[in-house]
Amino acid sequence: AGYKIQHRKGDIWQPQIPSEEPLHVEARHFVDCIINKRAPLTGPEHARDVVAVLEAGDQALKSGKRVPVKQVASGPHVFQVPTRIRTIA
Repeated sequence: AGYKIQHRKGDIWQPQIPSEEPLHVEARHFVDCIINKRAPLTGPEHARDVVAVLEAGDQALKSGKRVPVKQVASGPHVFQVPTRIRTIA
């Protein structure tokens, strides 16, 4: 596998993107759903799937092996930790 290196000279324009803490956004949405009696954007199935992926990722990190993700609504998946992580200084 080859690597591509790019060099650039001159000014860089970086747009300012507003950032907000994700847990705060989630909590605000949850409260809004309760107050306005609306269904949340995600439900218990999504929460279950997130936990399944996180658990598989944790097991893969500990074992260094592929770990199947169980109970994901969209079908079986496998989480694999990269065998090597390269840092380019």
